[in-house]
Amino acid sequence: MMTVTTGTKTAEVESADARLPLFYERPEILDSGRHGTIALQPLTDFGFARKTNSLPVTAEEFFEMAGHYPIVFVPGAEAAPVVVIGLGGDHNLFVEADGRWAQGHPVPAYVRRYPFILFEPKGGERLPLCVDMAAGVIGEKAEGGEGEPLFDGAGPTAVAKHALAFCEDYQRQIVATRALSAALMEADLLVERKITIAAGAGGRHEMVGLLIVDEEKFNALPDDTVLAWRRNGYLAAVYAHLLSMRRWPDLALRFEGTVAKPATTN
Repeated sequence: MMTVTTGTKTAEVESADARLPLFYERPEILDSGRHGTIALQPLTDFGFARKTNSLPVTAEEFFEMAGHYPIVFVPGAEAAPVVVIGLGGDHNLFVEADGRWAQGHPVPAYVRRYPFILFEPKGGERLPLCVDMAAGVIGEKAEGGEGEPLFDGAGPTAVAKHALAFCEDYQRQIVATRALSAALMEADLLVERKITIAAGAGGRHEMVGLLIVDEEKFNALPDDTVLAWRRNGYLAAVYAHLLSMRRWPDLALRFEGTVAKPATTN
């Protein structure tokens, strides 16, 4: 778990080992007999993502996310990467009061995937497409009303097929991201660091219990490892991760509304 400290306030970042994935409350396997009358509303209100200070992210997203959010790794068996989106508690600084995502900032695929998901139980067998029935964008379809049905008779609609394709692609990215994390751990590059961000009026924010790549160890990698990592994209992912460390002052700026000084690590 990663602990976030701002002044005297503390909060914990969600662990990848939670019983149900973040946001999902009542997931069910999609079935035409059981869900033949439900429809999907457009995902424009991200209020469901308001109460978290981090989100899972895949390696394929690192470069897009690095210009907007810090990317760190959460300690655990797989050292899963997350983007940090809040300070001082379980609060997403990028969800506006009206539920919109902050303009000009990319929405992580984990959020865009919601309310659909592919479960991956132990043993490697993967369940079919599921949907969170507790999601606000899921409801009964009404003739002439808003929303796209997920089934047309006994068959899935284009909406359901697109959701399945998106989830399958996301699952592929998860597998690739796990391989990256495993490589970083095997090379002993992930080290625990405390991030200190100086803020306005003499204040500061501290982030502890997180993992980042040790640049000195990274720069000392053997040539054959560097070549292999360049070919499989790991080098690019690490560079993006390191570049994202420049985003800590931006988080403080959003939180405080004041100009923050550069972050330091120790």
